[in-house]
This record gives sequence, structure tokens and C-alpha cells, in this order.
Amino acid sequence: MIEDILQISRLDSGGPALQLQALDANWLARGAFEQREILAHARGLTMTCELAEPGPTVNVDPDRMLQVVFNLTENAIHHTLAGGRIELSTAVATSEGRQWATIRVADTGIGIPKSELPLVFERFYRGDVPREMQLPGTGLGLAIARETTELHGGRVTIESQVNVGTTVTVWLPLA
Repeated sequence: MIEDILQISRLDSGGPALQLQALDANWLARGAFEQREILAHARGLTMTCELAEPGPTVNVDPDRMLQVVFNLTENAIHHTLAGGRIELSTAVATSEGRQWATIRVADTGIGIPKSELPLVFERFYRGDVPREMQLPGTGLGLAIARETTELHGGRVTIESQVNVGTTVTVWLPLA
């Protein structure tokens, strides 16, 4: 929780300048997969990683964007019941008349009610079901993901259906 609050504070203050470098988006997905796979398995989840070949190149601050993918993966783990699946993937997709690198985290978790979807990127917002289930979280992870991605010229989208799962996609400009 303290790290999330510090991260939001750094975003608010402008924080240190982005340390941009050309990077294969596969590195971000693979890094999150390798860091969170043990936690997923410990919770009885199947976790996979499907990477585009060749991997799309993006100009990002590696530490900040890796934290974004970590946050999204950890959310998926915490909101998916034992026996569920989580998939990280990368691709090149066309949207708004241009091509983007995408990093997608999809789960078969509890899902988010349609009425709550417009609120999930607000700071400190936690849905009713996660609170009732006493799932861990500060309500800052998605806000941090969105704000950090926007600093990189990208965006984050979310699709969800209750009791089916959630897919969060990070869209980053190709380098």
C-alpha cells in the first residue's frame, strides 16, 4: 500500500523524468509472467504467456511500464478463483487509424459489474465484490496503470463480465 501511495505521489509531482528506451514489449510481458507465475500457481491458477513474434518495439521507461504490467497481473491473480486462468499476451493491433503495441492481461476471474467499469480507473476505487470478499488492494493499481501509460502516449482499456473474467489491454505507440 505504501509503495502504491508513493507511486501516485510521484505521478502527481511529475516525478523523475521518464527514462525512455526502445524496448521489445515482449520483455515487459515476460518479466511480469516470470515474477508472478509462482504466486499464480500457489493460488491454484494456470498462467500462460503468448508473445508476438517479432515482438513489437515501444519507447518506454522500462521500470515504470514493468510496474504497470506487474500491477495488472497481480490484480488478475487476486481476482481469479482457484482453478482459473490468466493469460499475458502481446500483439500489434490497429485502433484509431494507427498501429499500437498491445500488452493484454486476461483472466477468468470474478469480473466487474458493468455499472462499476466507468469507475475502476479512479484512485482508491474498489468494487463492491472485492471489498465484500476482503480481497487485497488499495484501489490505486488501475489508476497508476492508466496514468503511467498515458505518460507514455498510450491508453488502457478494460472489458469485463461478472463471473466470466476481465481483460485489461495496455496500448502503447510503436517505436
